[in-house]
Amino acid sequence: MVLSSSPTSQYLKLLGIIDVKELLQADNKAHLKDIMNKNIITLKKESSIGEATKMFTRYGFRSLPVIDEDNKIVGIVSQRDIMKLTLHFLE
Repeated sequence: MVLSSSPTSQYLKLLGIIDVKELLQADNKAHLKDIMNKNIITLKKESSIGEATKMFTRYGFRSLPVIDEDNKIVGIVSQRDIMKLTLHFLE
């Protein structure tokens, strides 16, 4: 993830996402701004476990950023954690 912060903000604003595979394949001199995906798929902090499960199933990501109403990142949730929770609730 590519983040931006202002000196007066305690939160980081999400600018883009880079998949680890893309990062490893990129030229060593490439700038992050040139390889990041600015079309960001996120979860809202109000999203449910069910909504997160659907997003992971639909897009196949390993993790998703969680943002607030100002597009500021408040966390990251992993697909593994969501799947563990889903299995736990099914038992």
